[in-house]
Amino acid sequence: AGLLLGAGSWDGLGLCRVGAFHVTAAFFGLEFMAELSRLRDANGSEPLRVLEVGSLDVNGALRAYAPAHWQYVGVDLSEGRGVDIVLKDPYRYPVEDGYFDAVVSTSQLEHAQFF
Repeated sequence: AGLLLGAGSWDGLGLCRVGAFHVTAAFFGLEFMAELSRLRDANGSEPLRVLEVGSLDVNGALRAYAPAHWQYVGVDLSEGRGVDIVLKDPYRYPVEDGYFDAVVSTSQLEHAQFF
């Protein structure tokens, strides 16, 4: 058991928070997305393209911290909330090399065979 963040929202930098999530994953997810947002806004670039590996939303997900105007794609081995692409092979992603600006992942390594 760990600390969970309960349902609610956070409006700083246009970020949104919903659901329950382990507190350390939530903290670092929020900080990471906020920093990416600050960098993008400072450069006046187009919306960020983010790939999340292990995106199935069981009790909260990183997607909740990303600004809504970003292109956010989640991949996982099972379909469900937060999964845009179901992978047939966990070591091959059906996306073009270099397409995404950032790749994020949390709370999934304990499920990886080689971890």
